[in-house]
Order: sequence, then C-alpha cells, then structure tokens
Amino acid sequence: MKLLGTPSFQRSLLAAVAALGLVAACGDVDSFKIRSSGWGDTEPLVDWNGTLVQLVRVTVPCVAQDSEGLIVPVSTHMEFPGERVATLKASCSVGVEAEVSIDIEGRSIIYDFSSVTAAGVFTAAKFNGYVFTDIASSAPEIVGATIDRGVSTLQLDEDALQAEGRVVRANFEGVSFDETDFLKIDLVFAEQD
Repeated sequence: MKLLGTPSFQRSLLAAVAALGLVAACGDVDSFKIRSSGWGDTEPLVDWNGTLVQLVRVTVPCVAQDSEGLIVPVSTHMEFPGERVATLKASCSVGVEAEVSIDIEGRSIIYDFSSVTAAGVFTAAKFNGYVFTDIASSAPEIVGATIDRGVSTLQLDEDALQAEGRVVRANFEGVSFDETDFLKIDLVFAEQD
C-alpha cells in the first residue's frame, strides 16, 4: 500500500516539509516572509531586498582565509548593529574597530557612526574596510556605486568604492571618523529584462 500517493507527490511534500523546517530552525523567523504568491512566478528582484547578503571586515594584504562574517536576509530595511560590526575583527588591523552601524535600504548602504564611543582612524593598509556579497546571487548584478554627497559627512573618495557583479567593497584606509560621521553609498543595479 502506497502512502501519500505518487512518488512525485511524496517528493513535493518532503520538499515543503524540509523548507518549513529550515525556516523554523533559523531563529529569527520575522526575517523571512512566506507569501502565497511565492509558490508560483515571482517578480524579479531590483535591489538587495529579498536576497542574502554577507558582510566581512577585510584588511589587505593580510587576508585571513577564516574571516568572520555576518550573513543576513535583506528586507526593506536591514541593520548590522554597531556592536556586532565591531566584533568583526580585520585580519591584521591593529587599530580600534569602529562601532559603525551599517544599514542596507533597497539600493543603498548606509554607514552611521553615531554609536561610536571614541574618535578614531582606520589603519593604513592597501585595503581596510567592509565587503558585501550577495551570496544568494538572486539580485541583479551591481554595475556601479556612488557616494551621496548631499547627506554624507565622512570624507571618502569615490575611488575607495569598488562595486561589480555580486560584490561591493568600501575602503576606509586612513579615514578619520567620529560620532558625527555618516556615509551613504548608492548602488546601481543592472537593468532586468
């Protein structure tokens, strides 16, 4: 006697149960939204909203293979709190790690230094900063990034940004900061057909 019908029905049921188990095991279930429309065709993403983004603190040339990172599902507003960002030690940085809060809002990455308790300087290195990667590869590719000079106070040069494909790098090497600083980077995503 066969239970639950055909083998294809059984596979579908097992896949649904496994997906539900993954969502339930993730802890912060508020980060995930299950929509009935998600079972059929979905609208293509136009930004990072709805994908998984990893944040890693990097210092070059001493890049550790075991660099610690934070991975989050991005919703309409996602924040990496300053105290968590400060725990991401750069592989060879000897300076103070900034307690900068980093937000992802649609097509922008925002660095808010208001929670910084002491002024500091990102130490000298070829690269000393933050790397974001769309690890789900579900958003459109990034074709560029610019600093919103209308709201940004942090003195970062445009050439400190590298954005292409699935990765955005912001090099803060040698940049001074205090609790009054703020930086907004606007991302340019490839047009979808």
